[in-house]
Amino acid sequence: MKYFLYTLLFLSVLIVPDIIQKKRREKRLKKYIEQVWGSEEDRLDEPVKDFDPISAFYKNMARQEDGFFIDDITWNDLLMDDVYNRINHTMSVCGEQYLYYMMRRTEEDEALLRKRIETLELFQKNPDQLKDIQYHLMEYGKNRNFDFSKYFFEHSGDIAEKNIRYVLQAVLLLLSPLLFLIDRSLGIVTAFLLAGNIITHYTGSKRIRKNLTVLTWIVDLIKCGEKIKRKNYAVLKDFPLRKALRDVHSMKIKGFHYFIFESQNIILEYLKAAFLLELILYGKFMKLLQEKRNEFLQLYCLLGKIDSYISVASVRGTYPVWCTPEFLQEGPLRMIQKKAYHPLISYPVPNDLYMDKCILITGSNASGKSTFLKTVAINAIFAQTICTCFAEKYRSSIVNVYTSMALRDDIVSQESYYIVEIKSLKRILDAVEVKKNVLCFIDEVLRGTNTIERIAASSEILKNFSRSGALCMAATHDIELAEILAELYENYHFQEHITDDDITFDYILYPGKTGTRNAIQLLRLMGYPPEIVEKAHNNARRFLDTGAWR
Repeated sequence: MKYFLYTLLFLSVLIVPDIIQKKRREKRLKKYIEQVWGSEEDRLDEPVKDFDPISAFYKNMARQEDGFFIDDITWNDLLMDDVYNRINHTMSVCGEQYLYYMMRRTEEDEALLRKRIETLELFQKNPDQLKDIQYHLMEYGKNRNFDFSKYFFEHSGDIAEKNIRYVLQAVLLLLSPLLFLIDRSLGIVTAFLLAGNIITHYTGSKRIRKNLTVLTWIVDLIKCGEKIKRKNYAVLKDFPLRKALRDVHSMKIKGFHYFIFESQNIILEYLKAAFLLELILYGKFMKLLQEKRNEFLQLYCLLGKIDSYISVASVRGTYPVWCTPEFLQEGPLRMIQKKAYHPLISYPVPNDLYMDKCILITGSNASGKSTFLKTVAINAIFAQTICTCFAEKYRSSIVNVYTSMALRDDIVSQESYYIVEIKSLKRILDAVEVKKNVLCFIDEVLRGTNTIERIAASSEILKNFSRSGALCMAATHDIELAEILAELYENYHFQEHITDDDITFDYILYPGKTGTRNAIQLLRLMGYPPEIVEKAHNNARRFLDTGAWR
């Protein structure tokens, strides 16, 4: 009895601290989740800086899926990396990758969009269930330095061949003692085989060491899914976790994991080196992963989708005003946004928009034209991705969004700004030819060339968008375009208020074209010499009166 008590005490000393530590960690994580739910304060996550691992899943999915994806020009024009960081409340690596993928794939099936809205509304009503799920997702964790999901898409064609070689080496070593029956001197063959296997073990293990972490990641993925499945929460009724787990469940995987990672038995370590067990089991695991690649991908997508939806439900609480979109039936393209604002601006000025034909926006520098274009475009994308618009009301046709805004010279390909710009516009013209639901946003059409050719060419390009049935919203400093396009484009403008020592903007969208210019006034307010400002005014006035610069 005494030895039993001593043994129990010894085990308690080993086990109890781990239990206490685990409980403390669980309490800490749950407190953090409660604290950051629907809040931007006290978040531990750093903004994503390197998007290559985050975007890798989207790129792989885009290669094998049909559907419309936001292209790189549009994504960069709208600073969507920054927007992603603002709304990323995910807790897991699969959540981060899936949210990025979801933001770039605009859904065009209205029934699927309505279903997504219903699911998100169900999530909104059950925050306690979501926080409990988040705990398990946070346990699974994030890794922004490595793209684990690539193993669902890549083939490893040499694994089977190498595995046969490892098995053959192990069998030869196992059978080599039989040589003693022929001649004892042949026992040296066993020594050579053992030495060769040990060398193969250590060189091979070093080669696959990085990939071995994938095994832990896969096992943790299954464990995370099983923990969430056992909750049997109502919010997950449309997520077939049980089937996904059944499709990938395999004792082989857990067995591989034990042999490769968890065993600390010294005898087993020797056996692994002598008979290449680690390399053989690794090969079997990779083969199993390839055979069930689609099943693992399905589980990964399900957990990522759950995490992404929870993120959307949480981030909605960080904004004072948001709405779910309504989609208009077939007919001419049109869009309504009431009190719409940009999600990255802390104190935005909301604006209303009714758009059933193309729109031309004029206005002075810094008056809000570009920001308004981005506001409308982001809401149009979010309506068909995360089903959350930053406005009091959003109603629209189903659209494909393109932009041509924040372009620059391409030094690598040695293309000038103008070449980059006309290529960007050409891709939209090509899309309009094959699609009937293009919504495009263009900031300063053909700014990379001279005034005469810019107005001549840009007016024809903008006419083409309107006549082809696209909805186009363009911002320009060229007041002449307002007259040229008067029959095809509605005119709106932003305006400024100038005093002797300051210039202010109200960032409100007004009907009609602008009647003011402020570029020269800004020179004065920025402290340019008075003679430069005065002569510039005189030159501009003379040109407007006579049509000539001299």
